[in-house]
Amino acid sequence: MTKTSLRICSLVIPVFALGLLTGCGGDSGPSRVPVSGKITVDGNPIELAQIEFRPNVGKGDITNAPTAFGYVKNGEYSIPEVTGAIVGEHDVTVRVVEPSEEEEDEETVVGEFRTTATVQKDGEHVHNFDFTQGEIVRPEDEEN
Repeated sequence: MTKTSLRICSLVIPVFALGLLTGCGGDSGPSRVPVSGKITVDGNPIELAQIEFRPNVGKGDITNAPTAFGYVKNGEYSIPEVTGAIVGEHDVTVRVVEPSEEEEDEETVVGEFRTTATVQKDGEHVHNFDFTQGEIVRPEDEEN
C-alpha cells in the first residue's frame, strides 16, 4: 500500500466505525414523557398497586403506542421518561395487589380501578386519581 492509501484508510475506517456505533441517529418509536402522581381510595392512599397507562388508539395502530407501567407504593407512583407514557389519551388501570402468602415474589390482584387521562407534551405530567371503594372491579366480577 502507498502512503496515500494508508492515509485514506486511516481516515475512512474510524469514520465508518463511528457510524456503526452511533446508528442512524433517529429515535425509534414515539417519544415518551415521565408521569407521576398520587392515588387514593376514599381519600386514603393505596398501599400497593400496579399502574398502567395504555394509549387509547381505538382501532388504530398499536405498534407505535407503547404502554407505560409502574408501581404504586404508599399512594404514590413515578414512571420515568424512558418507560413513560406517550402524549395523548390513555386508558388508565390501577391494579390493587397484595403480596402472596405462598410465593415470596408473587402478588395477588385484589381488584382494579379504571379511568382515563390525557398526557400533554409539556408540563409537569402529574396525574392524581381519587377513587371510591364502589368503583373497584374485582376479579370475580369479571368472570360473570
